[in-house]
Amino acid sequence: MKHLDLKNKKGFTLLEALVAVSILMVAVSAPITIAQKGLSSAVYSKDQMIASYLVQDAIEYIKNKRDEVSINDASFNWTKLWDSSESINLAPCVDAGGCQIDTINDNISTFDETKYLIKDADGFYQYNSGVEETRLTRKIEIKFNSTLPDEALVTVTVKWADNLVVVNTLIYNY
Repeated sequence: MKHLDLKNKKGFTLLEALVAVSILMVAVSAPITIAQKGLSSAVYSKDQMIASYLVQDAIEYIKNKRDEVSINDASFNWTKLWDSSESINLAPCVDAGGCQIDTINDNISTFDETKYLIKDADGFYQYNSGVEETRLTRKIEIKFNSTLPDEALVTVTVKWADNLVVVNTLIYNY
């Protein structure tokens, strides 16, 4: 019987194959991980940008209502913005719970954290109807400065998942 010499045989052993597969997996998984993190960052950045625009939208709405009252009423009184008997009623925003403003439908209501903004077919965000419900809530709070009666602090918070954008701005009675 002829003795086989295994040392001269060419080919991969099981150990060499496992090492090769491991190296290949590390080489492939690194770019996939980088791509996944890049995609997650892009989604977060998009959500943050939309939230920033929704904050700005609410602040501009409040300033516009202030200006509208002052232009249309020669005897403008700052308190008309917060008077529940007036047509422009920002009173729910002054209360401790804050409010939500649907700037598309010109609707102001008490804040409800379970009510999300809905994106309509034109890409605008509102509370009534639309084609895509979002994870976004928008809360507006207005606080008056007791020492400066013609100054109010407007705080707008847009929240989604565990993230939020908060902007504070001062508006004045002029």
